[in-house]
Amino acid sequence: MTDDEKLKFIEDAILKVTKKMVKVKATDTLLELSLDSLDTVELLMHYEDTVGFELDPGIKVSTIKDMMAVMK
Repeated sequence: MTDDEKLKFIEDAILKVTKKMVKVKATDTLLELSLDSLDTVELLMHYEDTVGFELDPGIKVSTIKDMMAVMK
């Protein structure tokens, strides 16, 4: 998945999970996008469901760049 595809996936996932339409940049923090820790967990679970594998449960994600780094 390219970085542009990852950003598009994240934008679509945020809309699906939180009903918030946002334009994201890799440098954005999740707090800047008004996403709390529950939103983050739901986004990661959505990614896991979409790609069919589990992420490391100890993963720390606080920025869009962090989220992109865990995506294959």
